[in-house]
Amino acid sequence: MVSVKTRGGAASSLPPRIPPLASNSPVLRDQHPGGPGGFWYSDGAGHKCLYTPGSVSQCFTVVPASNGGAGAVSPSAVAQSLARRAELAPGEIKTSPTREGLTGAQSWFWLAPAPTPQSLSISLAGETVNVTADPTVEWRFGDGGSLDGGPGVPYQADAPASDAITHVYDTRCLPGDQGHDPYVLASCDRDGYSVEALVVWRISYSAAGPVAGSGALPARTTETSASYPVSESRAFLVSGGGQ
Repeated sequence: MVSVKTRGGAASSLPPRIPPLASNSPVLRDQHPGGPGGFWYSDGAGHKCLYTPGSVSQCFTVVPASNGGAGAVSPSAVAQSLARRAELAPGEIKTSPTREGLTGAQSWFWLAPAPTPQSLSISLAGETVNVTADPTVEWRFGDGGSLDGGPGVPYQADAPASDAITHVYDTRCLPGDQGHDPYVLASCDRDGYSVEALVVWRISYSAAGPVAGSGALPARTTETSASYPVSESRAFLVSGGGQ
């Protein structure tokens, strides 16, 4: 299961889809905005969109000059629009052991493909806006344990790598345990522990050109989860052989 939301879930913090551009902006009269090969087109919904080779397309809502100031491009508004369009995928949770964990033994977790920093940029009217999203991961293992770290690394037979994500379960959780085994945790789900990875993307932007600046944008969180059953290790006394 994978989902995307803004950190905190506040709809008001979502960046606008289409930034405004004043009707008297000189760039609207430029036949080749953004450089050679660039051109304006309509998206069919009343927006003016810019295509520039080697850059992402960007659409604007053209507003009357009285509401748009002097017609300058707003780097922060463009940055917010770019941030919304960034493809921020958390990847899928992989585990070792693959089928089920074992109490008292290390279980490994990692995301594949691992989320990596993402960047988008656009140039318009001499203004270049860059947006970068840097991920961190919060792991929740379903038994109350959690860990802030990275995306993890695949299992290695030798000593754990410094960036490995591991967890040791103390209590079993197998399908059918809940409601039948009084010793399982209340968080034990129908198919095992629910392991979650919350990828928090810290988003920032920088702008160079007529209007220079930089800043932070609302963080976004992508989530992925997986069921992970954990079996129990048991010790038995056996009679020893004669000496």
